[in-house]
This record gives sequence, structure tokens and C-alpha cells, in this order.
Amino acid sequence: MTDSDDTASINRAVQIRHDPANGSVFYQGPTMTHNAVRKDNPEVEDISLHAIKKPPDSIRYFITVNDRYRGHWRGAIQAADTEGKVFPAAFLQQSVNCEFHCEFDDTIEIELTEEYLVGHINSGIIMHLYGPGGSASAPFTVTPAYIKGFLSTIDKPFQSSNIGVHAGPIRKQ
Repeated sequence: MTDSDDTASINRAVQIRHDPANGSVFYQGPTMTHNAVRKDNPEVEDISLHAIKKPPDSIRYFITVNDRYRGHWRGAIQAADTEGKVFPAAFLQQSVNCEFHCEFDDTIEIELTEEYLVGHINSGIIMHLYGPGGSASAPFTVTPAYIKGFLSTIDKPFQSSNIGVHAGPIRKQ
């Protein structure tokens, strides 16, 4: 299991995939799980960072949140951090299971800038997801060590020895 407070552990757990067809490199950070209990309703959030580096120097950063909760559908359309900065949230996937009560499983992607990540390298990031009616998720955290470990992987110069050169599924190096 990867320790979200251990920079070296995060760094070693980042999976890297190189697509030789277009020269892009995909970095997938390890998934960290956050559990919360809100008003007797459990909520579980799996959080990970990923980045896509395309030639010549374009890098886009994302946080993916898989939010599992009970109650009413939230329909997250944005995320906000504890400093009040608001980010659009893109829905990637949703599933619903209603028997005795409804359980939702939403996968949301939020784009972040490199400046934002670097600006939070010592403090970490705490965010909530928000729906159109103002309903909010439990807070989720990306630790400073996670951000440092993830960014330090991307800052490494390209070496074919540390990247899986293939277009297939991600494999751990």
C-alpha cells in the first residue's frame, strides 16, 4: 500500500506510459482513499493525480475523484478548495444502485494547472465537490507529499529505461 504522506513512496508508485505513435507520456499517480461519515451516511472518495505530457512541452494535470455516497444524487458540476478557488468538474462516469436506499458512484475529473499544484506543494489541497443545488461532498485531501512525489516523477528527464515504451495498458515500472 502506498503511503500518501511519503514522497518517495508516491514517486515509486507513479505509473508511466509512453505512446510512441504521438510521443505523449501519461503519468498516473497512485489512488488514495478517503473515508468520511456524514449524517450517518458513509462516503468514500478515491483520489488520484494524473498528467498528460505532449510534445513539445505541453503538460495538462488532472485530479480524478471517484465519489461513492448515499442519499440524493449530487451531480457535481464543480469543485472548490478551502481558499475559495472554484474549478469546473467534468463527469466521466456515474452508476446508481437503489434498493433500500440509493447509492451513487460518480467519477469526476478536475483540471489543475502546474502553478496551482506547485503553489500547494507545502500545504496540500483540500477540496469539496458541489452539485448545481449546492449539495457538497465530504472534503478530500491531496497531501503535500503526494503532490511532491507526483511532480518529481514528471520532472525527471525522459529516459527510455524508466518509461514503459508501449501503447498498451499502464504497467508499473
